[in-house]
Amino acid sequence: MISKQIRQVSVRVAAAGVLSLTILIVWRIASYGISETLTQYALYDQSSPSALNTALAWSMDNSNTLYRVAYSFDERHLEQRIEYLSDALKLNPGDGRIAMSLAASLKQFGDKERADAFADQSVILLPDDANTLLQAGDYWWRGGEYSRAVESWGRALSHEPAVNQKLFPVFLRIMEQAGGMEVMRDTLIAVPAWFNDFFEYVMTNASNDQLVRRLFALRNEAAVPVTLAEQKSYLRFLEAERRWDEAFVVWANSLRRENLSVMGQPVNGGFEVEPTGVGFDWRVREDPAVLIKTDYTYGISGHKALHIIFRGQRVNFRHIEQLMILQPRKYRFRGQVRPDSLQAAAGVQWQLTCVGGKEQPFARSNRFIGVDQWRTFSFDFKVPRQDCDGQVLRLVSVTQGVEDPVYKGEIWFDDLSIEAL
Repeated sequence: MISKQIRQVSVRVAAAGVLSLTILIVWRIASYGISETLTQYALYDQSSPSALNTALAWSMDNSNTLYRVAYSFDERHLEQRIEYLSDALKLNPGDGRIAMSLAASLKQFGDKERADAFADQSVILLPDDANTLLQAGDYWWRGGEYSRAVESWGRALSHEPAVNQKLFPVFLRIMEQAGGMEVMRDTLIAVPAWFNDFFEYVMTNASNDQLVRRLFALRNEAAVPVTLAEQKSYLRFLEAERRWDEAFVVWANSLRRENLSVMGQPVNGGFEVEPTGVGFDWRVREDPAVLIKTDYTYGISGHKALHIIFRGQRVNFRHIEQLMILQPRKYRFRGQVRPDSLQAAAGVQWQLTCVGGKEQPFARSNRFIGVDQWRTFSFDFKVPRQDCDGQVLRLVSVTQGVEDPVYKGEIWFDDLSIEAL
């Protein structure tokens, strides 16, 4: 009987304990919510000085409440603001927002050493939080530590690419100032993931092309090799500026050994290596109506030749070309060709046009059509002296007034060369 009574009392006590814990939890939640509401009201109603004390009375261990209360004190009462921010950070040491706010307030108060320590702590606490990194960058910038600011902003950009709309214009303005490139140097030479996007932005928005060239020179100093996308971007910029010689040097310096072995006019005229589509190499445009590839066949001098297969569809063929730099003088174009049942209105031919000049070609080969064995073809031409610093060599379909004629069959080319006369 006694043991049964003891068990009944134990159950009642346990139930009372659970009820008390539940009430405590609910009370804590309620008090936090009431504290937040009272704090917001107090900050809104500055005519009620007792409201803040009421909010704190509801919850002195709510870091968000203490943070909000801290900013009810203006710059004339920095000590009080610092006190509340310090207490808030103790309650929530992982809140980088509070740490950065404390750092800024300490800096205003004149305690730079502690301020810098808290700024560092904020980034340590939240190394991947873009907002904290942005605030840290602003803190270092205001303190004159510009490289540290850029480094922090760069990290924010790596974690949150969308902030590029805010940061890219800032970075560009920095670079346009005297000494700005050195401020950006350490961040850029690390080649962050956003570098190419920023490079594209600079090429579009820079106040002068010299800045773009300095940025690419800095990129070349990095341990990470220049990517194909970055090279293409820069070469497009140089081509748009009609800086042909500089573009050729940039492109040639990036070539691998196998590509250097096929240098000439045109480059890779024997089609022994796969075209890269970059710089002064062959550029090939894909199209369902035609297949362009390098392939092996009989009768060639090397290992491969250019093979073009037309699939019996309508096509205005201009799908393979090469940018060139020929001096104004006379030349002879020579090559090997083998049409293979090529059915077309008027065949295909090689043409040379001036970049940025008239669309009308200044040189043409004969037309190629039908079926034949390997044979040599050639034609002489002269590069104009005016408005023709760069040229494009292109294989095109001859339409004879027919819009997008049907082409069917195949054709091969090999051993293309251009020699001065």
